[in-house]
Amino acid sequence: MTEEMARLRREAVSGKMEKDRAALETLFHFPENQDIQLREIQCQGSRVCAVFMDGMVRSSQVDDFIVRAVQRAGAPMPEEGRGKYLITQVLNVAQAQAEAELGKICDGVLGGMTAVLAEGADTAVLLDTRGFEKRGVEKAGNESVVLGAQEGFTESIRTNLTLLRRYYQSADLVTEMLSVGTEAPLKVAVVSVEGITNPRALEILRKRLRKIRCGAVHGIGQLQQLIEDSPWALVPQMLMTERPDRAAAALSDGQFVVVADCSPYALIAPCSFFSLLQASDDAFSRWQYGSYMRVVRFLGMLISLLLPGLYLALTEYHTFLIPVSLLTTIAETRANVPFPVYFEMLLMELSFFMINEANLRIPGQIGTSVGIIGALVLGQTAAEASIISPILIIIIAISGLGCYCMPGHSFTIMLILYRLGIEALCLALGLYGLCLAVALIVCQVCSLQSFGWDFMTPLAPHRPHNPDLIVRLPAFLQRKKVYARQGEKT
Repeated sequence: MTEEMARLRREAVSGKMEKDRAALETLFHFPENQDIQLREIQCQGSRVCAVFMDGMVRSSQVDDFIVRAVQRAGAPMPEEGRGKYLITQVLNVAQAQAEAELGKICDGVLGGMTAVLAEGADTAVLLDTRGFEKRGVEKAGNESVVLGAQEGFTESIRTNLTLLRRYYQSADLVTEMLSVGTEAPLKVAVVSVEGITNPRALEILRKRLRKIRCGAVHGIGQLQQLIEDSPWALVPQMLMTERPDRAAAALSDGQFVVVADCSPYALIAPCSFFSLLQASDDAFSRWQYGSYMRVVRFLGMLISLLLPGLYLALTEYHTFLIPVSLLTTIAETRANVPFPVYFEMLLMELSFFMINEANLRIPGQIGTSVGIIGALVLGQTAAEASIISPILIIIIAISGLGCYCMPGHSFTIMLILYRLGIEALCLALGLYGLCLAVALIVCQVCSLQSFGWDFMTPLAPHRPHNPDLIVRLPAFLQRKKVYARQGEKT
């Protein structure tokens, strides 16, 4: 943005139609930019100009409630307070506000609002006439559940906030609207519950949002990287969800929710390690069922992290720890394999990642076929050709299943990267490398924070909490809010 444009954005409406219109034309690069529309109307001898973006507004609203309403005004506009007069006496749009700064008027028009300027008025009127195309509320695609609500967030921030209010119907639910980015501002909403959400965490969030100096923030994922505590850490320190019911449950626990325009996901913070292991349908199931599934996820996480590295360490350095019958089986399956174990594992890991990525990128009609080809043809053929040992195929397959037991995609990728690091240390140091890797991971996770709260809350350090971590006890015992104001410790 040039200095001239920045200066224009800071200027106020002058009340002189020609000057104000010329300023807006400059800001919107008119007439090169054909999307911007400036419609002049006569209101009892006074000039009025409606400014809107073609395709971003509902044309019928502009025609019926602005253009015709101004043309049919019954009396001349007063000399003073013309902006207020237009809002109260002429314009027939429910949401209307007076705005004096040209930059904010420009942002409103870019967001689908219509700005109405009047000769002699020192403010413009911003009217909510948004009517651009958007996707309707659909079933959540990446966080599917067996039990529970099926609705997912959309790309419309207003629709997402409405969904949150449907699931958390309280007068204490507060929404703060902000913009981040200097060149192409991204509209962001911070949702909290007065009296429950931790005020210290909210203040940290506000400070970090105000410090963002990027020209453009492209969606909720990039916003997360700009405001999280430790961007160099592999562990996600905010929970990303596409489910409004999960976001509403987080609000009940004392967390806040961040929603961004054009993003079908919401961010939840403060976040703990245990939140990443919990799925949305845990609360809808009986506590015994929910506890069982959480234990399965926890074991899947441990198997995915440790099993390949353990196999590599035992077969390379500590064969004496393997039972003789199992060691004989491993030796027989690897008798004709020309590669060392670590090369086999690297080849299998790479093949697994390529199959998974191909499934994501290839059109849906043939994606299933690619998975079948990768799992059956490549695996079976590699084993028959004695390129890969069958037992290693089983280990990599079990590790992959353990990864994809996790509720969140970010947590899954984190496990994969940690697993590769563990395999490297096990190749270098054997079981000592495995112990060192586990110790380093535990130390790093315990050192992390999420908006002022320790990432291993409520275990390290210990805080009062619900019996709802790995094992989930009955609902009538879930009475404490871990992140709420009442439990805050500085």
